[in-house]
Amino acid sequence: MVDDYAAAYNAKDVEAIQVMFSGNISLMPPNSSTVRGPESAGGYYSNLFATGESEVELETADLAGEGALAFAQGTFRTVTLTPAPADGDDDEGESEDDGGPDEDEGEAEVEMVESRDRGKWLISVRKLGGVWRIENLIWSSDLPVAP
Repeated sequence: MVDDYAAAYNAKDVEAIQVMFSGNISLMPPNSSTVRGPESAGGYYSNLFATGESEVELETADLAGEGALAFAQGTFRTVTLTPAPADGDDDEGESEDDGGPDEDEGEAEVEMVESRDRGKWLISVRKLGGVWRIENLIWSSDLPVAP
């Protein structure tokens, strides 16, 4: 299930992630309020991917449970890609543009900045109708909050 979650996350497949959740899902992301319910969780992931979240690597350190309840916990690494800030140093607004058509207009590549995070995660799962579903997912970063 952890591998399936990582594969869906890396594919940015919100629907595949939502299928893994129970109807009582609670996401507890770092530096944010708790997200409750599958629809809200889907919105959370859609926004996360739209703002540059790119990939996750999960390692499971412990897995235990009894009956229809279980938990897993481990560590994560993420990569986020966001557009680089616009260069503000353009010689006080002067440009070398000759006013003619710009060959590269519309084709300019946006420089992307990569940021990485690492931390720990914990999920609780419940077997519902013979299928394990995530009920709670909490994660926190090992890195300090950016100023």
